[in-house]
Amino acid sequence: MTPTLLFLGTSDSKGVPRLGCECALCQSVRPSARDFRTRASLLLQATEGTILIDTPPEVRLRLAAEHRPAPDALFMTHPHDDHILGFSDVVRSARTMQRPLPIFAPAEVFTGLRDRFGYLWESPTWSQEAELTVLEGAIEVAGWRLEAIRVHHGRNGWAYGYLMERSGWRAGYFSDALHVSDEVLGRWQGLDLLILGANFWKEEAPLETRSVYDVQEAITVAQGASVRQLILTHLSHKIEYATISPLLPSWASLAWDGRLIQISPIERTNPDEADGTNSTSSPDALYP
Repeated sequence: MTPTLLFLGTSDSKGVPRLGCECALCQSVRPSARDFRTRASLLLQATEGTILIDTPPEVRLRLAAEHRPAPDALFMTHPHDDHILGFSDVVRSARTMQRPLPIFAPAEVFTGLRDRFGYLWESPTWSQEAELTVLEGAIEVAGWRLEAIRVHHGRNGWAYGYLMERSGWRAGYFSDALHVSDEVLGRWQGLDLLILGANFWKEEAPLETRSVYDVQEAITVAQGASVRQLILTHLSHKIEYATISPLLPSWASLAWDGRLIQISPIERTNPDEADGTNSTSSPDALYP
């Protein structure tokens, strides 16, 4: 099986369409459209198994719609509602899998999860449903090397993203970040793919009220880190695919629910290749 990344959900915290919103996009978008978005999550797939990153409210429905079974492992980024409200659904899938679900997260993420889902921790079957691993560095799971990186999340405090590596191919998934540190930018340097959250084309709200980048800021950050490809996720109802896509540079694109990225092994013969400039290829050319 060719390793892939599957975008299960790609919206901001409110989803698209937003409940009660009367904007043109929310009034007209249909479930089959690329602008119809559920809350953000990502599925890593390979012969060795599947890894789910985050459990938004719609994750059960999205896994079913994509004809994907329960994941073999779960990684969590932060305990905000739009990333965790499907947690119980996924964990309790272990009952049908007849094995505990391996769950990976930094300690403070587990603290937040336990605060919200104490009934799971207190269940007499909890040890049969979940196997918890507190992340303190890089770890290898199902053929992937993953490392949790703590980032600034604007007014919302903090979140984690994940650096992912497989067969020389390097990526980052950071759905919720704003004004990350120079240290984090250094870790992004030369990534083959950076997946970054961006709510709006140009965010007009005061900086102190914001929690993620806008599209223009995300492009600037990715350029500064010399990433080869940028895919934007965590998109709001102000990001219309047909309008925004033509405005992006050739090496950047928008995610959509169900978008599948195929990964090929990369052999780097030049030590400087990982720190090269942005690719001029389209994402689908890099990952056919």
